[in-house]
Amino acid sequence: MSAIVMIGVGGAGGKAVDAAAKMIYATGATTAACDFVAIDADRPALTALLHCRRIEIGAGRFEGMGFKGDQIGATMALSDYAADHAAEIFGPARVAIVVAGLGKGGAGAVPRLLKLAAARNIATYSILTRPFGFEGEETRQATERALQNIGTFGDCRFVIDNDDLVEIPIPFNASADAAPPDEPAPDVSTMPGAFRRANAVLAEWISVFWKMTALQGYLNLPDGTLADTLRRGAGACHMGYASASGHYRARNAMREIRGRGGVSLDEAKCKSAQGALIAIIGGQDLMMREIAEIMNGFENAFTKETAARTRMCTVVDPAAEGSIRIVAMLFEDWDTMTYDEEESTAAATSPSPAGGTVGTLPRTPARPGKRPRFFFKSSKFEKTVASIHNGEDLDKPTFIRRQLKFDLN
Repeated sequence: MSAIVMIGVGGAGGKAVDAAAKMIYATGATTAACDFVAIDADRPALTALLHCRRIEIGAGRFEGMGFKGDQIGATMALSDYAADHAAEIFGPARVAIVVAGLGKGGAGAVPRLLKLAAARNIATYSILTRPFGFEGEETRQATERALQNIGTFGDCRFVIDNDDLVEIPIPFNASADAAPPDEPAPDVSTMPGAFRRANAVLAEWISVFWKMTALQGYLNLPDGTLADTLRRGAGACHMGYASASGHYRARNAMREIRGRGGVSLDEAKCKSAQGALIAIIGGQDLMMREIAEIMNGFENAFTKETAARTRMCTVVDPAAEGSIRIVAMLFEDWDTMTYDEEESTAAATSPSPAGGTVGTLPRTPARPGKRPRFFFKSSKFEKTVASIHNGEDLDKPTFIRRQLKFDLN
């Protein structure tokens, strides 16, 4: 039974998840170690994915030709499929890693997918990529609409530009899409090289979640602890990655991850973080003093409260022999309510006006600046799809969604 499911939505998400599955299966892991799912309306693109479960949605609406930029259609297509097959998407997972590109139609299915996960009490971490800058104004506007529609659905979300993604110096010969040892890494100045690099980086990041819970590391992170961390680290998240080798590899990796690039964790991000999850990956030569040096570096960068909320794990990965890799997630919010308190709060909640019963709350029901979110298990409106137009929910009164104020004096 897989405790983690990795779900790629649309073309970019599907390719990244398939590449991560290829990487993980290459280690000798079984299909029970992790589940991989690609959801798309593009039949030829799904057929090209060889290492994950493939789910085609919207066959009647899109005829297997892709979402064609239709985000609302993607939402409706996933809703139609999930009405009878939601269990097939998630299986028995406790954690779902959702990957999607924001500039295309497939991003429209992400909010519905996150709501389905929350209704099944599955913790979620979304990795969302913005398109390259050269892809044009129409794609940029589609990206902003997708982000507005996703809003605060799900637990944690990390958004990164593709332009920054291709600049991450991962050890390419260890990635899922690596070239043979005698060939150089792809030239990111070319279009094929840039897309190949972005796909490899996403695959490397996705696989970290499996490594944290599945690979022997002496200081492992149980999948239950990962789920709890994602629920507590609610909202937007910063994610940093660094790799270094040589005698001073721990120090150099910390310098890289604390730099000022698009995917590094500079002083401002560290000081504003409310909680953190740190994964230190190395080979059998990983030393205790190196682990201590890295964790001391983060502790000095965090506030005292954040340092107390930092969780860490170590991973012994044969592919990292001779090097150290650091993956750090900094959460902008941290939920201090315990899981038991959430259960008791949900149990004490009164029946809904629509006749359904309120399910277990995936997160704290009320926090400053956050709307309480309830999920109805037997309401007649359970399968209703929100009417979204230009990023606005038309089911809400105009004066509410546009925050209009009236002077009645």
